[in-house]
Amino acid sequence: MLEQANYRKIYFASPQFLFQVRAFADLQRLDALGVPKVSQKLLEAEAAKWAKDRSRPLTPQAVLKSHGLEIELRARLLARQAPSFSLSELRQHMLRSVPEFFGVMQCAWIRIPLLNSEENRALTPQEMQEKYSELDEVAQKLSKEEITWEDAVKKYSKDPSTIKTAGAIGMVRREMTSRFEEPMLRPLFNDLGYKQPNGAFLRGPMIGELWIYLVRVEAVRVQGVVELTRVKDRVERSLREYTLQEQIAGIRKEGSGQVLAPPKSDD
Repeated sequence: MLEQANYRKIYFASPQFLFQVRAFADLQRLDALGVPKVSQKLLEAEAAKWAKDRSRPLTPQAVLKSHGLEIELRARLLARQAPSFSLSELRQHMLRSVPEFFGVMQCAWIRIPLLNSEENRALTPQEMQEKYSELDEVAQKLSKEEITWEDAVKKYSKDPSTIKTAGAIGMVRREMTSRFEEPMLRPLFNDLGYKQPNGAFLRGPMIGELWIYLVRVEAVRVQGVVELTRVKDRVERSLREYTLQEQIAGIRKEGSGQVLAPPKSDD
């Protein structure tokens, strides 16, 4: 399909292309570090889990066609993790953020798209950093009570569907990946501890696949008995993801480079 000029132009200007370029750069770092490649079986297994994590009804083969570089990066790093975790390690991770496995949160957000609508392309990494910094400044103003949440939503949010409701998005669970972006849900629920917080608090900024988010958590409710046996598989997958993100951050420190995507012209 890339042989078709119109499709090629759209794809090269998309956020997906940007993230694939970043994954390619990360794979180059893995090669330089001597991290072994993995079998097709492991690639397909991770592709299936990746689709399940995001509530996407895709076959492993379909995932590999559309996100092959990212899946290879993940599979090669996951293969370097311990083959299993002790009950103590799993319980410790569960208690690191009980709401992730047993909770529901009432939230509102400010979000900015990762697209330049005027030029119909994804933001460049530099532009993305500028938007991230903008929301970080908003978070600081909110923390210092220099602006109200309602005014911040009206001034900074680019999501017309929630501006009139002060950014309200209702009740959110960690597994709601069919409704919300997984890269946003992951840090939203990360490291919340085991005690329910008092009052509202902010999470972010967080970069998703299509948006940058600043989320206001207005209430947290833990439901049911907090018992590892109820959520063991989810806790293990979460711990592997947590460790994987640390691995990715680590390899990015090993080599310098600049991602020059998406292109800002037709060249």
